[in-house]
Amino acid sequence: MRIPGTKFYPAHSSNYTKGRGGNKIEWFTVHHTAANNTTLRYLWADPNRNGSSHIGVFKGYAEQYVDTSDTAWTNGRWSSNQTSITCEVTGDWRGTYYNQSTLNTLTEVMYQCLKVFPQLKLNYHKDVSIKTTLCPANLKDKGYAQDCWNKAKNRIELENTPQPATLRVDIPDKKVILIRDANVWDMSFTKFSDAKAVVRLQKGTVVDVAGVYDHPLSSTDYYLSKYSWDRNLNNGISKADCKNYTPPVPPKPPEPPKEVPPVDNPTEEASDESPTGGQGPQEPEDNDVINGKLDKILAIVTKIWEAIKGIFKIGEKDDKQN
Repeated sequence: MRIPGTKFYPAHSSNYTKGRGGNKIEWFTVHHTAANNTTLRYLWADPNRNGSSHIGVFKGYAEQYVDTSDTAWTNGRWSSNQTSITCEVTGDWRGTYYNQSTLNTLTEVMYQCLKVFPQLKLNYHKDVSIKTTLCPANLKDKGYAQDCWNKAKNRIELENTPQPATLRVDIPDKKVILIRDANVWDMSFTKFSDAKAVVRLQKGTVVDVAGVYDHPLSSTDYYLSKYSWDRNLNNGISKADCKNYTPPVPPKPPEPPKEVPPVDNPTEEASDESPTGGQGPQEPEDNDVINGKLDKILAIVTKIWEAIKGIFKIGEKDDKQN
C-alpha cells in the first residue's frame, strides 16, 4: 500500500525484502532519527546502507520508502520487521526536544494506516530490538506518540459512529452566493460514505439562509436554506462553497432638469420700439399715394431741369448746328 498524503521515494532493492513471508501486518512501530533530518530518501536509496523504513515523518509532511506489502529492515529483529509498519520520526526526542508540527504529521500517518489496517497495535523500537536502544526516547517515555495514536483511533471511531448533525437557527437574516457549482447534501448522513447529494446548484445562485448545520464529521459548517426550511427538508450547502451576498446597489435615477429662471430682455419689453433702431411702428403706404408722390417729384425735377437749360442755353447750340 502507498500511504495517502505521502510522497514515495523508493528505497534501493538491496535495503528491504519483497513480501512479508506470509505474515500479517500487526504493529505500527515508532522510531526517531535522533537528528533534524528533512528527508531519508537518500539514506535508504544508498545500496550499501543495509537498512530502511516504510515511512519518514517530518515537520508538516511525510515520505514513504517501502511499500507496506514489503518488509523494511528497521526494528532490529527479523520477526518484528515482517509484521510491522515502521516509521522514523525526525528529531532527537531525548532531553527537552519537542515539535508539535511533527507530531501532527505522525497523527495523520497513523490515521491513514489505521483506516486500512484497523487491527494495528502500537509499539516502539526499544520494545522489539534484540539490541539495547533508547529509540524513540520521549516519543514513548513522555507519551507523545501514544497521544498521536489515541487521536488517530478516536478519529476513526468517530467516523464509524453515527453522528447526526445539529442545527442552529438563532442566526440573523443573511444571504449567501455560491462561488462555484456545489451540491446540496442530505444532512442525515452519519458517515461520509453515506453522504448523498440531493441536487447540484450553479455558481452564482443566491441562497436565503435559515439555519446552520454543525456536522461532527466535518470541519466545515453547512447552510440550511429558507427553501428547505419551509418544506421541512434536512438539506445543507457547504459553507466552503459560499460567500456572503451583498445585493448590487441600483443606479441612481437621473436628476430632473433644473428650472432656468427667466432672464430680463430689454428688447422684448420695449414693444413700442422698432427692432431696427427705435424708429417706431409705421403704417404701410398705399400704392396710389406712392405713385402720386413720385409724380410730384418728377414734376419738380422737370422744372429744375428747364430752369437750368434756360440759364446755360443748353440745347440752342445743338439746334443751330443742326
